[in-house]
Parts: sequence; C-alpha cells; structure tokens
Amino acid sequence: MLVMKFGGTSVDGAANISNAVDLALEGRRSDQDILVVVSAMAGTTDALVGAARGAAAGEKLDPAIVDALAERHKKAAAQLGGQMVGAQRDALGAQCDALGAQCDALGAFIDQTFGTLNSLLQSVSILGELTPRALDRIISLGESLSARLVASGFNARGVAAEAVDANSNLIVTDSVFGEAAPDLSATRAAARHRLEPIISRGAIPVVTGFIASNRAGETTTLGRSGSDYSAAILGAALDADEVWIWSDVNGILTADPKIVPEARVIEHLSYVTAAELASCGAEVLHPKTIRPLVQGKIPLRLKNTFNRSHRGTLISGRFSEHPPAIISTEGLCLLTIRTEKEGWKPDEAAATLRRMARAGVRIVLFVQSAWQQGLSVLIPAADAEAAMMAAAAGNLAANVRPRAAAASVIGPGVIMPAMAALGETGATVLATLQATADAGIIFVVPEDDLAGVVRRLHARLNGGWGKD
Repeated sequence: MLVMKFGGTSVDGAANISNAVDLALEGRRSDQDILVVVSAMAGTTDALVGAARGAAAGEKLDPAIVDALAERHKKAAAQLGGQMVGAQRDALGAQCDALGAQCDALGAFIDQTFGTLNSLLQSVSILGELTPRALDRIISLGESLSARLVASGFNARGVAAEAVDANSNLIVTDSVFGEAAPDLSATRAAARHRLEPIISRGAIPVVTGFIASNRAGETTTLGRSGSDYSAAILGAALDADEVWIWSDVNGILTADPKIVPEARVIEHLSYVTAAELASCGAEVLHPKTIRPLVQGKIPLRLKNTFNRSHRGTLISGRFSEHPPAIISTEGLCLLTIRTEKEGWKPDEAAATLRRMARAGVRIVLFVQSAWQQGLSVLIPAADAEAAMMAAAAGNLAANVRPRAAAASVIGPGVIMPAMAALGETGATVLATLQATADAGIIFVVPEDDLAGVVRRLHARLNGGWGKD
C-alpha cells in the first residue's frame, strides 16, 4: 500500500485537485492500493483561526471572511462537478442524473458546513471565550471540506472514492485539544475496521488530515500542519510500503532557494536527521511525522506536486552522509516573559507554555533563563496577541520583539563553523539554542538580517561539500 498526503497548495482549487488526482492514480497504476490524506485548502485553517479568535474577542464577524471561504469551496465544487458530468456524459448516458445528484450533495454539504461554522462562531462570541476544544471543532471544518472535494475529483475520472473523516472513530487520541497524542493501538484497529473494506471494494479512501477524535468522540487536532502526522499514523496502522508527502517544494533543500538560488535538494536523510530538521522548523515536514514510521521501517518520500518527475527527498532508517541544511523561518516574534517574584521555577515556565498551547499558539522554540527569571519564546507574529494574553493570565510581564527570524543549521560538526560564519555577518543575535550535541544550532536574528545570515552560512558550510 502507498499512502499519499497532499498539502494545502496541492488541493487549492479544482485545477490543483485534478493534478493531485492524476498523481494518485499514477501510483495506483503500479498495482498498489492507495490511501489519500488531505490538508485543508491553502489559507483555510489560518482564516478559521482568525475568525474564531475575533469572535472570542467580541469583534463583529465580517461576513466577507466566511463568504470568501465558502465561495472558494463552492467554485472548486462546481468546476469539479462540471468535469464529472462532462467527462462521463457519453459513456454513462442516463447516469448523468446520478452524477448531478452527487454534485448537488456536495454543494449542500458545503452550505451545511458553513452554516455550522457560523453557529460555532456565534457561540464563541456569546461566551466571550475560545476554548481549545471549540477551536479544534472550528478548524476541523477545512479538512472535512477538502476531503469531499478531492473525492469528487476522483469521481470525475470515474474512479470510486470515499471521503472519510478522521474525527469519526478513525484516528483515536487523548483529550489534549490542540496538540492531541494518538493512541496508536486503538487507531490501528479502527483504521483496519474503517478503511480496509473501502479499499477491498476497489475505492480510494480520502481521509482528512490533521484532525482526530478522543474516545468520547470529541474532535481533536494533532497540532498545526499535522496532516503529515496523520499520513504517517495511518501508514503505520495499515503497514504501508511507503508514505509520500506531496507539497509545493522538491523536498528538503540545503537552504531556501529564494534566498540561496544554488541550494540543492538533499536526496536522502535518516529518520533521526529528518526529525531534527522538522523540529527546527522545516516547514515541509511536521516534527512528529517520523515517529510512527520508525518501528515499521516505512520509508517516507517528500515530493513536489508541481514537479512530479523530481525524485524528492527519501527518509529512511539508513544512515548516509549529507550536506548541512539551513532552515530559515520568517514572520516570527520573540516574546520575553518575566516575573517580579523571587525564584523563577521550571513549573512556572511549564504552566506558561501550557497556557499558550491551549490558546493555539505555535511555539517554534523557547529558552528558559533562571538568572533573568523568565522565558524567551519564539512564535509566529500572528500568535503574538494570544501569547500575550496567555502570559497575562499567569500574572507575568511580557515584551515583544517584532520582526524576528530563525536560522537553524543541522549537520555533522556544524556548530563552530556556523558560529564563525554568523560572526562574519555582523548580524544582531537575539537568541541561540543548541539543537543537538554537535549537529545543530539555531540562531534568532532580526528579520532584516536573515537573508545575509543564511547566505553566509550556506557559503561557509556547503561551499566545499562533496569536493576533494
């Protein structure tokens, strides 16, 4: 079996969905069963989070935000429906009525989903509080819509496909809303019960990524960008031969090619190194994705939806030499949290991080300082307000350093040359964190300095790679 996960850009609109369907069917033609996992359409989850936070803050909901989301999904549904009927009219004749009914059902589902969204947002507004449980319920709607659109894309080609909601007794988790941990044993049993009958009758399951449910049936999520994790969990549960993650890049590169045009794809990484890169902010891979695949020795391949001939990056249990990789992340801010009390303790830091997680804040990294009696937290700029409120809830003072960025370097023996290269740039260093013993370091710098830092790091660390 081959598990294929398609990211948000890969399913953003009817044309991209059709391209994703082509890629999946190519995999199927190699006599493999396939399972498809999908993210929400690009930008959908961010829009839902923004609407939910606005409702909790008492802001009047701008109908244009929800209407624009609904229109994007309806447009894709209409275009896919046109393909469905148009491509099969001659072959199916009278069955076009049935196809038309499928299109109508999809349109009704979209209307129902956005009706549910409006009701949820109204409830949050009335309560004046956005609980992690409510946020998970709201942001789960994007994947549910996407799965049905992609299933329609298969139906347009005359291929049976069935949308499956992972929060309906499929991926079973604990009740830590916003960052739930899967029960792999329960999920394995549920996956075989739910998915194998669909596959055995020749249909393709199209499963929602990112979302799951606890044992009480309440919707949970696996953490932002958790669709990769969903694919790995299901791949392990079904003993897949490989898991492929399709996004809009060729794989893991030695640096961002928009900053370093000569950056190249790393062809192979071990599970350990890939996990380190993901933890340091490699957006192409969710940090937890590797974990479920290790025991079953299931290879993971990262490929580009829009450059299908490229082999991408293979991740497996085999160790091999590879050039250092530099992961750069913009759009961040550095939050410094302090207490006026004497004796800052680790449990205060833990409580602060928990409050932020419950508020949906994505923590890129944090550094605790007993000497300064505080905590430095690197977060996306969009999460700054929620993080400040979480700090205030703990009676802590917080200052924000806007327009921060991170440059993470992973590779053997990189720490000393990376620090030397950083010194040559003259950039201001806001924070540093040593990721691993001698194979990784993270620099936090002003956003304006990031490009120069990344270019210098790449030139110093990769300039002589592979040369005698």
